Amino acid sequence: MPPPNGMFDVRIDDKGRFALPAGNRRFLESYDGSLVFVTSLDHRRVHVFSQSVWRAIRERMPAAARSNPDLKDELERFLTRVNLIGVDTEMDKQGRIVLASRLRARMPLENTTAYAWAPGDRVEMIPEAEMVAIEQELHATSVRDYQALSRACLI
Repeated sequence: MPPPNGMFDVRIDDKGRFALPAGNRRFLESYDGSLVFVTSLDHRRVHVFSQSVWRAIRERMPAAARSNPDLKDELERFLTRVNLIGVDTEMDKQGRIVLASRLRARMPLENTTAYAWAPGDRVEMIPEAEMVAIEQELHATSVRDYQALSRACLI
């Protein structure tokens, strides 16, 4: 199933609970059901992976470390970081998820709005404060980006 288009407002309550929009929920469930891994890869956004997508990412890492030994330390730190704040969890039938307390402690998420979208094989939630900075950058570059993509006949 292709990822849904658009960004959707998601309300995160005071206990770190939120409901994914229906299209995002169906997209994640199309991989292997309601089991997901919720973490942050960059401490700026929440990342929601289906179990199979996250498993595939993890399975590529040992081979990458063997072929590029310089990555070994970075990969170990990365996995420690994302697993410290991430958890396996299950969406309920309405797509509701509870964020882990360690993730909520590192990102100001309670009682706020986030913006959910599926940029590829996962769903990302961008907190409102982060979205303000993104929108400013996008506004400043939108005409230039459009012109470049138009010249390349991509749009």
